[in-house]
Amino acid sequence: MNNHLEYAFEGPASGFEMLIALLSERPFEGFEEQDARLLAYLPESAWTEDLDPQIENVARMLGFSVTRARLADQNWNALWESNFSPVSIPGYVMIRAEFHDNPPPDAYRHIITITPRMAFGTGHHATTLMMLLEMDELPFESRAVLDYGCGTGILAIVARQKGANPVVAIDIDPNCTENTLINASQNACSLTVMTADIDQIDSASTFDIILANINRNVLIQAIPSLYQMSRPGGHLLLSGFLEEDLTFMRQQLDASLWQETGLRQEEGWVCLVVQRIQK
Repeated sequence: MNNHLEYAFEGPASGFEMLIALLSERPFEGFEEQDARLLAYLPESAWTEDLDPQIENVARMLGFSVTRARLADQNWNALWESNFSPVSIPGYVMIRAEFHDNPPPDAYRHIITITPRMAFGTGHHATTLMMLLEMDELPFESRAVLDYGCGTGILAIVARQKGANPVVAIDIDPNCTENTLINASQNACSLTVMTADIDQIDSASTFDIILANINRNVLIQAIPSLYQMSRPGGHLLLSGFLEEDLTFMRQQLDASLWQETGLRQEEGWVCLVVQRIQK
C-alpha cells in the first residue's frame, strides 16, 4: 500500500497561496484548504531525511506551525473524494466526479467527468481555472496540442473536446499519467499520454498550442524546449507562478521570439499567454 504523509500547517489563510507555491516545488501531491489550516499530502515513498527541515523552514518563514501524520492510502482516497466538489464555469465547463448529479445538458459546452485522485488539476485551483478561460479565447479545431505537466488531464481533455487533434499529454509522475488515461477514457477522448519530461519528447514534434500549468522553476527551465516545439504563430499558455514573479517570467521570454497576447491574474496567481513570432 502506498501510504501518504499529511502535513498540517496552522496559520493565516492569507498565506496559503504563497505556502502552496513553495510546497509545490517539492513532491507534494495534493492540498486541502481549511479556515486556518492547510493540509498537504506527500507520498511516503518520496520522503527523505532532508525534507522535513526544508518544510519547517518554509513554514517558519511564512508564520506557520507544522505537524506531520501518517495517512493510509485507502483513507486518503476516501478523504479526497469526499471533499471533491464540482467545478463550474457557467455556460462553459463543468468538472465533476461520477458521484455528482448530471447538470442540464444545455448548461455547459463541456462536461468533464474525472476520477479525483491525489494528482493536481482537479480544476479547483486558480491556475487551472485561468488556463481554461484562456483556452476559450483560442481556436482549437484541428490544432496540435501539448499538455505539459498534465496532472489529471483536464486541460488535454477540454482541448480534445474543442476539436484539437492530436493532443499529447505528458507528466513525469506515473500516477498523473495513469489518472489522465482513466479520465480520458471516461470522457471518450483519444489522447497520447506519456510519462516523460519535455526533453524526452521527439524533437521533431511541434504544436500549435502548448499548455504548461506547472511551477515557475520548471517553466523557466523548459522555455527553450517549448520554443522549439512551438510552431510559428503558435500559442504558449503558462501558469503556476505568482504575481510577484510576472516581471521575471516576462524577462525569460525573449521579446524577439514571443509576443504577449493574454494575461489573467487571480488570487495572487498568473496565467500568461504568448505567441511565437513567425520566423
